[in-house]
Amino acid sequence: MINILAGTGSIPEAAQYVDLGHRLETLGVRLHLLTPWPSVAAHVEKLGWRDIVLLDSKKAAERGQPDLLALMDRFRNPTVAEIISSEQVFGRWPMEKRLRLFAANVEFFDDYFSRHDIRCVVIFPTTGITFRLAYAVARARGMRTLVISPGPIVTETSIYNDVDEGWTWSEFVETYAKSLPVTDEMREIVAQAIEKITLEKQRSMKAVKGNVFRFAYRVARTSLQVLRTGKPQPSMWRDHCRGLQFEMGRLLRPLIRYNQPDPEEKFIFFPLHMWFDAQVATRNPMFRPQAALVEMLSLATPPGYKVYVKEHPYYNGGVNYDIHAKCRRLENVEVIHPAVSSMELLEHAAAVVSINSTAGWEAILMKTPLVVLGSPYYADFRLAYRVDNLNDLPRQINAALLDGKRRYQDNEDEWVRFIHAVVSTAKPESMLFYKSYMGLGRNLSEHRLNTLARNLYDAALAGDPDPEREHSAEEPAQSANAAQ
Repeated sequence: MINILAGTGSIPEAAQYVDLGHRLETLGVRLHLLTPWPSVAAHVEKLGWRDIVLLDSKKAAERGQPDLLALMDRFRNPTVAEIISSEQVFGRWPMEKRLRLFAANVEFFDDYFSRHDIRCVVIFPTTGITFRLAYAVARARGMRTLVISPGPIVTETSIYNDVDEGWTWSEFVETYAKSLPVTDEMREIVAQAIEKITLEKQRSMKAVKGNVFRFAYRVARTSLQVLRTGKPQPSMWRDHCRGLQFEMGRLLRPLIRYNQPDPEEKFIFFPLHMWFDAQVATRNPMFRPQAALVEMLSLATPPGYKVYVKEHPYYNGGVNYDIHAKCRRLENVEVIHPAVSSMELLEHAAAVVSINSTAGWEAILMKTPLVVLGSPYYADFRLAYRVDNLNDLPRQINAALLDGKRRYQDNEDEWVRFIHAVVSTAKPESMLFYKSYMGLGRNLSEHRLNTLARNLYDAALAGDPDPEREHSAEEPAQSANAAQ
C-alpha cells in the first residue's frame, strides 16, 4: 500500500475523507488522517476508520527550548514566522510556547512520515499551525504536497496545487506557457465556462441578513458547550466568537453609514478580504492590514476616480468599525453596502484591484482591467497589471485606467487562451461537497465519489516511480467495508 496523509479540521470534512479513503484503498492507497481536534478524531473512529492521528497541541507545547536558528534554516518557504503568525486558535499563546509547539510538531512529523513511509501530504488552504507544519515538513523532506482549492467553476471543479501554498497549479502554468493557437473549440469551452460561472455567482452573492434568533442560538450553543465541558474547544470557541461578531455586525448594519454606487462616478473596485482567511493570512500575509491597503489605494488613485470597497457578502458584519471609520476619512473612498451586487460593480468599474479574491478571476471574465497585488493563478495573466512592488501601484493603476477594455479588445486570443488554460486543467467535481456552500449539499453519488478519489490518487502520486503503484484504468470500486 502507498501511504498519503490528509489534514482535516472538521467533522464533515473528515467524513468526506473517509468516503474517499475507502475508494482509495481499492487503488492501493492508504489514507492517513490528521487532526488536532478530539471531536474530529472521535467521529472518524466512530466511522470505523483506523488511520487517524490526533495531535495533542497542549502536550506538545510542554517540550524544551528548540533550536530557533536550525528551524529558520530548514523552513524557508513557508518560514517559521509565516507559520506561527498565521495560527489563530493558539494565537494568544506566548511566543515561546508557540515556538515549542512548532518544534514538537516538526519532530512528530519527521518521525511519522518515516515510520509510515508517507509519500504525499494533502491539505486544504489553512492558517492552522498543525496542517501548515505537516505541509512544510513534507516540502523540506522533498515529498509531494498538495493544497486543494475550489476550481474556476466552484460547484463543478477543484484544483490541486502542487507548486506551493498559493492558488496555482503546475498543469495550468505549463499549459498557459505553451501559448497554444486559439481554436473554435477553445472559444466554445470558454463561452460555456463563463455562462456557468455567471450563474454560480448570481446564486451565491446575496448578502446574509442579520437575524436575532440566529444570534440567540449562537449564544445558547456556546453557553451549553461551556456548561457541558467546562470550556469549549479552542477552535469551537474561535468559530462561535467569530460567528457572534458577524451576527452582531449584521444586526447593527442599518446603523452603519454605507454608500450606494453612483452611476455618474468613475471608480476602482477593491473587494475587502477577511484578515483571518487563508487567502490572505497564509497566501498573502503582508496584506492582512486591510485599512492600510485601502489608504495606499486612495493615494495611488488619480483625481476624478473613487475607490469602492465592499465586504464579502458571506462575511458582511465581520469587518470591524475601525476599518469603516478609516475608510470614511479618505475623501476618495466609498464603503459600498454589502447587498450591492459585486457583478454590477465588476461590470461598471474602470478597474478592479484584487489580492487573491475570486473577483479578480471574474474581472477577467468580464474583460475589466485587473490590477493584481497578490499571487493567485490569475497574476500570471498576460493582460493583467501585476504589482510586485507596492511603489509601482500608482503606475499600474494609471496604466490600467488608460488602457481600459481596449487591452482585451486588442488581445482577444490571449484572453481566450488564458481562460481555456484555467478551466481545461481544473479537475472535475468539487472537493467542497461536504459544505452547503452555493447549494453543493451532500451529493454523494458513486460517480462523484469515484471521480474525486481518482483525482486525488492521480494528483498525489503524479510522477511517482514506485513500481508498487497500481494505476488502474477503471474507476475505483467501493470497498466492502465502506460506509453506506
